[in-house]
Amino acid sequence: MDNYTIKLFSIVTVLFAFGTLLPRTAGAYQMNVVVGDGSSASCTESALDTAVASINAAAGGNLSFSCGSSMVTIPVTTTKVFEHDVTIDGGGRITLDGGGNTRVLFNDKRKTMTVRNLRIINGYAPDQGGAISNSWRGNLNVYNSIFENNVANGNGGHGGGAIFNHEATLIIADSEFTNNTSHSAGTADGGGGAVYGLLSNVIITNSRFVGNRATASAGGAFYSDGTLNQNGYIGLFNNQWIDNEGSREGGAVFTFLYPDRVGSYVEIRDNLFKDNVVLLAMNRNNSLFSGGGGLRHGNGPLILSNSAFINNMAYRQGGGIWIGENSAATLTNLTLSGNQANDPNEDNQGLGGGIMTGNGAVNISHTTIVNNYAGFMGGGMFGGGAGVQLRNSIVAKNTVGNPWDININCAETYTDGGSNIQDSQRKPHDTNDHDCTPHMIIADPLIMDLRSNDPLPNHPLQASSPALDGAYQCGASDDQIGTLRPQGGICDIGAIEMPVEPVPPRLYPLSGAVINASTYQGPNFQFSHVEGTEWYRVWVGKTDGTRYFDQAMYQWFNASVICSGGVCTIPNDLWLTNGNYAWWITRYSQADPNFGQKWHPSTLSVDFEPPAQTVTLTSPVAGVTLATAPNTISWARDTNVHWYRVWFGPADYSRGALFYQWVDATDSQYCNNTTCTIAVNAAQISDGEYHVYFQVWGPNGFYKWGGVNGGQPSVFTVGSG
Repeated sequence: MDNYTIKLFSIVTVLFAFGTLLPRTAGAYQMNVVVGDGSSASCTESALDTAVASINAAAGGNLSFSCGSSMVTIPVTTTKVFEHDVTIDGGGRITLDGGGNTRVLFNDKRKTMTVRNLRIINGYAPDQGGAISNSWRGNLNVYNSIFENNVANGNGGHGGGAIFNHEATLIIADSEFTNNTSHSAGTADGGGGAVYGLLSNVIITNSRFVGNRATASAGGAFYSDGTLNQNGYIGLFNNQWIDNEGSREGGAVFTFLYPDRVGSYVEIRDNLFKDNVVLLAMNRNNSLFSGGGGLRHGNGPLILSNSAFINNMAYRQGGGIWIGENSAATLTNLTLSGNQANDPNEDNQGLGGGIMTGNGAVNISHTTIVNNYAGFMGGGMFGGGAGVQLRNSIVAKNTVGNPWDININCAETYTDGGSNIQDSQRKPHDTNDHDCTPHMIIADPLIMDLRSNDPLPNHPLQASSPALDGAYQCGASDDQIGTLRPQGGICDIGAIEMPVEPVPPRLYPLSGAVINASTYQGPNFQFSHVEGTEWYRVWVGKTDGTRYFDQAMYQWFNASVICSGGVCTIPNDLWLTNGNYAWWITRYSQADPNFGQKWHPSTLSVDFEPPAQTVTLTSPVAGVTLATAPNTISWARDTNVHWYRVWFGPADYSRGALFYQWVDATDSQYCNNTTCTIAVNAAQISDGEYHVYFQVWGPNGFYKWGGVNGGQPSVFTVGSG
């Protein structure tokens, strides 16, 4: 099965708070019983019956299997009833098969059953618990186990295709439930396609529920009807609920609390609800109803956080979530996308494509409700009125089917907690239309497409989204996928806090630097390497603060080529004229698809004095007569000049130029801080008069031959002349 990350702090807190949920240790049992002698043939139902009888006779024990290294299936034709505490460990190789006719395991009243590493398939019960039935006040602990194709027929009013828990405690961890079914046999309560908890404390962690069905009642995968006692608890952590089908209420999960269980509540964190559906079925008022495509909760406190509701469907209300009765609920860091409250067979049916709320106090913060649909009203939300507070949330891009095109995002005006965004404003002259709160930010939130490859799918924000750094006080310490808030100085609006991309620190020029003759270090820009980056893209150009122009560079560079020792050097020389510049860097790595979504700018200014229009020879000095030919020519350097173009040759031009090229004044091969020197071939210099001409270029000017030294050459003579 998939390996998910459990939020240990929440689970451990719950386990200790409800000590009755803690399983007994193996050492508490009196006997260790092994089924089989090491061969697969020895692992029969008869051998299993003998082991069960031994454990019951010994008032409890540990049951394991020695059936060889292959996978072994043991047919079960009679239910294995345990009258005392037991641990059953299948070792990851044993399947118990009920054959479609038999409930597989039964735990007696007030006993503790622990099931590990076991696969149970094709169990059948005429009433409840096709695979396991846990009796009144018992403890059932299920770890790393698989339940497939188990059925509860629902006679007696309850269900639980795989597990039924009767006024008891139940822990499920690291397990899979696939294609289990609960029928209702004419009653309205035989729900819980996979698991039914009747007045039970339940924790389910790190587990996966796929394709389970409650054919005529609520909770396609899980049905919880009240807690065991006061301060009771239903905790769902880090689970996936996919493609389950319920009837009437709760396509995947149905939870309900009772006021006499004072202090009880439901907590759901890090769960994915995807592609679940709740079908129409008769409710207690003998009318057809369908609510809560992913989750239906009612009648008590709910803490729902860091979860995603994707493409769920209800035929009437709450495509993603339906919160009923007077439930006080806190919803934080949720993404609801692609959910529908819609009857495909009947027009203008469907309220609250994303969320439907009742009359309780519901606080929604850092939640993204987008791309949902309601067949009639409230593509994003419906119900609750002023009892619902919306804060730091996005409600946008939702749609409705009503002919007036009103109440698109929200069908009521909710209490404004600050910093909420919707993309379309209510019709100003239609009193039946509503903004989500009185002070919504009306703007396109600029979200990206659904990032469905994340364990909890989400809509990241685009680089220019108004939701970035837009929240009024952080309503959560992290976001839906665990990114700490805030990443900048202020939290982002919505379920996702966009990470602040590591900015490659500028080494030269520093951000905001002014480059002039005293600060200039050369034409090759440098920045620090960000670990993991494979390519950098660099743009340099002028800016006036509102626009960018005169592009000087726009190029990809391979980090393995330009970076060494943590420093990256742009190999291309950047010769910039005076002005204000922006220097942008973005980065890319195959390992992280989010690289390159943001450009990181810095600014700099180039501010040189104009180059001097006089160039003074220092060796040989102009006007001098040399006895022998020189092998170098030197002149005084002007630090406002970056390039000198030098022509040197005989005064009569009879032999053309002996030296004619551009000289980089920033290259130590030619120039230091005070002097520039070029090498000439003395063997080519015969007696006579010689001329030296200069052109000069700097960031603040370019002077050609006629603009330097008044257009006159510097002259010296070799020999007698």
